Amino acid sequence: MKNDSQSDLMQHAQPLALIAGDGTIQSSTPAFQQACAPLLTAKGTQIAPDLWQALSLELQAKPSGASRQIKQADRTIRCVFHCPQGSDDVVCTATDVTGLVAALETARQAKEKLEDIGRLVSDWLWECDTDLNFTYISARVTDNLRVHPLELRGKNVLDICDFAPGSQDPEELFQTRCPFRDQIVQIVGGDGETRTFRLSALPIFDNHGTFLGYRGTAADITEARRRETDLLRAKEEAEVANRTKTEFLANMSHELRTPLNAIIGFAEVMREGVFGKLSGRYGEYVNDIIDSARHLLNIINDILDVSKSEVGKLDLHESTFEPASVVQSTLRLVGERAQQAGITLRSEDMAENQLVYADEQKTKQILLNMLSNAVKFTARDGEVVISVNRDDEGLWFRVTDNGIGMSAEEIELAMTPFGQVESSFSRSHEGTGLGLPLAKAMVELHGGRLTVTSQPGKGTTVGFNLPTERLTAAEPARAAS
Repeated sequence: MKNDSQSDLMQHAQPLALIAGDGTIQSSTPAFQQACAPLLTAKGTQIAPDLWQALSLELQAKPSGASRQIKQADRTIRCVFHCPQGSDDVVCTATDVTGLVAALETARQAKEKLEDIGRLVSDWLWECDTDLNFTYISARVTDNLRVHPLELRGKNVLDICDFAPGSQDPEELFQTRCPFRDQIVQIVGGDGETRTFRLSALPIFDNHGTFLGYRGTAADITEARRRETDLLRAKEEAEVANRTKTEFLANMSHELRTPLNAIIGFAEVMREGVFGKLSGRYGEYVNDIIDSARHLLNIINDILDVSKSEVGKLDLHESTFEPASVVQSTLRLVGERAQQAGITLRSEDMAENQLVYADEQKTKQILLNMLSNAVKFTARDGEVVISVNRDDEGLWFRVTDNGIGMSAEEIELAMTPFGQVESSFSRSHEGTGLGLPLAKAMVELHGGRLTVTSQPGKGTTVGFNLPTERLTAAEPARAAS
């Protein structure tokens, strides 16, 4: 019975063997014979001679022991050989380390993947312990700070990183043990240059919820900050230059209008013959002087208005008036020019019983610019139509012609100050390219919008609206009159 128990015990014992000095197996468990078969000779009674010779040499050099790993189909066995003191025999134990080897391989692959990511991304990766001392720094830090990762390992995060003024206190930030993102810090590199980084991190906890430290990234934004500063400086310089230009134009416009008004006044006195009639061609010259001076005065006034609109000093002088009367007044101003050009000028849908609250003079100026452009860019025997009608957006004024038209690119050019569409027809007409941009600024000042639709060779429609809140019904008595 005792022998049966011993046999049963040996049958279920762990892999274990007692080996003689020549490599002969003196005693072993069945588990050892099964697990360590690759170490044994064909009969299974002795350690393979070449392996035993190597083990003997290793045991002589290191009496404490030696180990070997045996790889089978899906298992890995680790054999440990130990020579007890005062004995020529060797004790061998075997352990199944398949799971451990797999875990170590997984860890190796994870580390390799982390290192690859660290090399590929532009940010450098870091970890710190509970005392905020760096325990890991990726190789990318060398490119950013000109230091080897080992030079920073063991140093404290708060000693290395200088947090931006006004940000949360760094000690309190880390004590919260919460994730944080995009904290701006400055770090002095190995070359003495101070660089700016965007620091982000996550807290690390083990399976029991114990805090282990932080893991994070550091993105170098030094060059981005420099570009941002340069762009801001360039923007400020451009704004200063634009203000200077606007002020110059405004001042020059005022300076030029005074002598121009004097020229016009004296020329009109000469044309009326207050001090005696002008004879012959001098009368024609006086008319030319007046026309040219008035044309120049109109250009200067447009430049002054554009300058005011750019600095937000274009004011509205609002009153209640009838849109139909403004349209008729504008048609009279443009009528003679249209007649001389052989162009039919007519109106339709005048919204007779409608009143608006707006700047009457600017509304007339907008319409005058639109009608003048339509007449200017319409060939002889063409037609220009102005209409006024109401919809959900308010009251719409539209001027439609069947002139030369424009492409989408030409419309965009025409809407920029001093922008003029280059064509043999348009360049034969005088103009500064301020009409539409100025009209747009005046419309937007009223809270409306200006639209342009056009096709080359088929004509153009320019429209603008006065918003619904600016409309009111005409008084019954006034409407009846």
